[in-house]
Amino acid sequence: MQEKKGYIDFWILVVRFMHKLMNRIIILLCILMIAYGTYAMWDNNKTTIAASTKQYEIYKPRTDNHVSFDELIAKNKDVFAWLSIDGTAVDYPVVQGNNNSKYMKTNPLGEPSPSGAIFLDSRNNRDFQDFNSIIYGHHMNKNAMFGQLHTFTQQEVFQKYTTGSLFYNDTTYALDIVGILKADAYDVDIYQPGIHQDYKKIEYVDYLRSKAVHWRDTVIQLDDRILLLSTCSNDTTNGRYILVAKIADEIVHPSTNNQQTINTKPTVKTNGYNLWIIIGIIILIILLVGLLLLWLSKRKKKEANKEDIESNSDLL
Repeated sequence: MQEKKGYIDFWILVVRFMHKLMNRIIILLCILMIAYGTYAMWDNNKTTIAASTKQYEIYKPRTDNHVSFDELIAKNKDVFAWLSIDGTAVDYPVVQGNNNSKYMKTNPLGEPSPSGAIFLDSRNNRDFQDFNSIIYGHHMNKNAMFGQLHTFTQQEVFQKYTTGSLFYNDTTYALDIVGILKADAYDVDIYQPGIHQDYKKIEYVDYLRSKAVHWRDTVIQLDDRILLLSTCSNDTTNGRYILVAKIADEIVHPSTNNQQTINTKPTVKTNGYNLWIIIGIIILIILLVGLLLLWLSKRKKKEANKEDIESNSDLL
């Protein structure tokens, strides 16, 4: 009988030990996950700051001084142009690599960076003499990079902001915003830069117009040059926003500041997970608080049982 009682007591101790161990493991995992989520948010914010226009404004070419821009080119020979879209935070140097992957995760200084750079399709000519040139940029939060292009799908924004500028070969040209599209990343009818045949140019513009959310009655001649600014869409995995502009012959003087930005809430997409990190941290905090309350409840119950035992002992 005594051996059986000892056997039962042993397994009771084992179960209690495992229960306490599991509680501690769960609490530790929650703490680690909260720490990871906090770090991820910090790292994401750091990436966004690194991608802001303020990081590159010292290199922006001015009417009377291109020295700073030349200094940027000296740091990275792939830099060759500067793009600005009036009314937005788009005000960046433009680079071109020997493929379309390099500047997905390399900044204009040639340094590794998740925010990448604004880059011209590797199949295009740097002199922008192609009929259609395509420039890519990440769709980031806080309006960094091309994170503000989606706002042109709003009628009032599209009507209000109609121009931009493109600096290359020591000259700044005006950009006339023609339309805003929603498209698919694998739409080869759009992503085919450097079209040459006249009939294909006509078909190309007609196809762009068919995909447009908004489109102006801008006449595009066969000898004109158009620019497509492409970025990711929040709507679908392969979705893309494409802002279409016509490169005008008019030469403009670059403004010292085009930061009259559209008053819009920051987008929530830096590779798509910032919002989920916040939600995850909130859930983990709730779980941690729940575990703490459960532990306090058990401790209180244990103390109450101990007092009852001591009280019964006194009576005996």
